[in-house]
Amino acid sequence: MRLLTLVLLLLSMTAPALAQEEGAQRAFKDWMTACRDDGYCSAFALANPRANGTDADYVLRVGRHAERSYWEISFKTVATMADEWNDFTVTVDGVAQPFSGFEQIGAYAEANDFFLLGDGAQAVLDRMVPGSQVSIAFSDRAEAPHTVAFSLSGLAAALIWIDEQQKRLGSERVASAPPYGLTPAGSSQSEPIEIPAALLDRLRADPECEPLETLANGRDFQVGRIDAEHTLYVLPCWSGAYNFGSKVFVMSGSEGIEAQYFPAFYPHMGMVASSYLVNASYDEATRTMNSYAKSRGAGDCGSSGTWTWTDFGFALTTFNYRQCEDDIREDGDPGDFPLVYDAATMSGK
Repeated sequence: MRLLTLVLLLLSMTAPALAQEEGAQRAFKDWMTACRDDGYCSAFALANPRANGTDADYVLRVGRHAERSYWEISFKTVATMADEWNDFTVTVDGVAQPFSGFEQIGAYAEANDFFLLGDGAQAVLDRMVPGSQVSIAFSDRAEAPHTVAFSLSGLAAALIWIDEQQKRLGSERVASAPPYGLTPAGSSQSEPIEIPAALLDRLRADPECEPLETLANGRDFQVGRIDAEHTLYVLPCWSGAYNFGSKVFVMSGSEGIEAQYFPAFYPHMGMVASSYLVNASYDEATRTMNSYAKSRGAGDCGSSGTWTWTDFGFALTTFNYRQCEDDIREDGDPGDFPLVYDAATMSGK
């Protein structure tokens, strides 16, 4: 009874770790369930619940969106900040499953909310449902080790209850995919990143792009305002030794989300259209996209360009290019390439 009372208090608070929109709720032994009005349902267990009734030291959650087939398993560290660069080990009834690297475990939306990914997530879920106890071992940012244990009593019944709420009784227990609608935590932007879930799905399904979890620039999302009607999204797509490719999208109230294609100029090809930009950045004050592609690490050859918003799309403003020579150029700054296209000159201004 004490646990149920505590959990109901938790659900009524605004703490992001446990807050749920109003919807169905029910306790199953050591697990609590809740469904939001948008159809997302989750079962969660608490480790070291706090006496003030507003939080717990750790939260283990298994949830599913109504429109998705897979479950999401997350571990939220409230009492301490886990070091995301060190391994996590999830042990169910004595069987250990290591998680190493961002493609296997990563923080999404919040820096202390870690989601299990890939085949390891599936293996853990398969063991948790019939299991009796799960423990999670990790290191904090001071390299101190921690192990947190959760009872699994009630989890199986809690997941069946969620199946009933979502009208999916008998559905397969599948896990491995990244959390729906959430971006990796740790973006360089100071403000929270909000990317439409449909746009993230589109990016993940793009055959030109690599999984965010494997990219060195997989957290480098950029969101900018073009004008009152248009919002810009610059999303990581691929990474190389010294170049990072991004896809660019513009969302408007009347036209939805549209991918942007950028005119570029190369002496040996003429004008071409590109579906991505290399080492892209956006200047909101001037509504200008910038690109700087290095042909080699020294940055003494390659291309750079600027594209300015023209009420309906980005128009090429300037393009600079230098072909690589046998020897690295010592004169000039990296990226200081000859101008090969100037919109103002072409228009006679």
